Amino acid sequence: MQRPLSVAPGASVDRLDTPALVVDLDTFERNARRIHAAIEASGIRLRPNAHAHKTPALAWLQLGMKGAAGGVSVVSLGEAETFAASGIGDLLLTMPVVTPGKIARLCALTRHADVVVPVDDAANVDALGRAAEVAGVRLPVAVDIRTDAGEPGAAPDRVMGLARHIDRAPALRFAGLMTSLGPVSAGDSTDAVRDREIGSAATLTSARADCERAGLRVGICSIGDVVASFAALAAMPGLTEIRSASYALADGNHLPRMDGVGWRPAARMLTMVTSRPEPSRAIVDCGQKAISRDLGLPSVDGRPDLTIAGLSAEHGFVDTRDGSPLDLAIGDLLWLVPADAAGAFGLHDIVHGVRGETVEAIWDVAARGRYD
Repeated sequence: MQRPLSVAPGASVDRLDTPALVVDLDTFERNARRIHAAIEASGIRLRPNAHAHKTPALAWLQLGMKGAAGGVSVVSLGEAETFAASGIGDLLLTMPVVTPGKIARLCALTRHADVVVPVDDAANVDALGRAAEVAGVRLPVAVDIRTDAGEPGAAPDRVMGLARHIDRAPALRFAGLMTSLGPVSAGDSTDAVRDREIGSAATLTSARADCERAGLRVGICSIGDVVASFAALAAMPGLTEIRSASYALADGNHLPRMDGVGWRPAARMLTMVTSRPEPSRAIVDCGQKAISRDLGLPSVDGRPDLTIAGLSAEHGFVDTRDGSPLDLAIGDLLWLVPADAAGAFGLHDIVHGVRGETVEAIWDVAARGRYD
């Protein structure tokens, strides 16, 4: 049974039951428009990686902005089905589809949406081609190039062979090229992230040039998981789109590595102090089951004097950095910024969209759990 909502739209934020996942819509839109403005003159389009928030309503906000691509990218077929059901008909998968059951679902989905699927293996191309022929559909397929060590994808010297293999398959259409970068690590500097992104884009566009010299039409040339180099990539000939999960949400793991100043986290967790066991420690009701710690601990927004010392399953431990007494009482509210917004969204059924101090909307995180 679905649990009842604690408030209705129009209520004050401080009436939310905690822990509550919240997106500040003014900040979300300001962050997004800033990136769109940085690239709009180039003709390159920005494709939101909707895997980050898993929420069709937020995806529609992004797609309504000038310079957005026609659709979103997603990680799983289940996510693609969810966003297609919301009316988004342009979808780019970023992980291969390999099992017979999923390939059958992909063929069925292709009847209702334009779904580009990546490949990095000739046997997968053959399996997709056979299934598409039986289903009577034509699947758009892109070669996924490994441009970042340790990530999936075909080595650059295998790209041409795979592209030709796709192009020869009667029930497949060679859609183009794509690459995905790995997650940003805590120790990565902005310069290191930027260098990795620009180097990956150079490999990708070089592969495009090779394909075009061989007479292959490259419809998309798409680089994903971009954080630090939007303007530089927009100036690089050959790219057609930039994919990003972090640019609007600006979580704790990506904020320090984004170009410029003035960025604000849009996705936060509202949490309440439930215990004061020591003068310099407070316990809050947001633990790792509510905010995730896969890519690091959250931070306390607006309180640089405080630190999250650790998370248990259901609780967080808030300490002062210098060991001085805390100025918090039971019932006080704090805002936590997740290190990884995608991890936090994956733990919640609903997200609250707020403006100022007012809850404007409550949306289903509809693709949560759709890892199938």
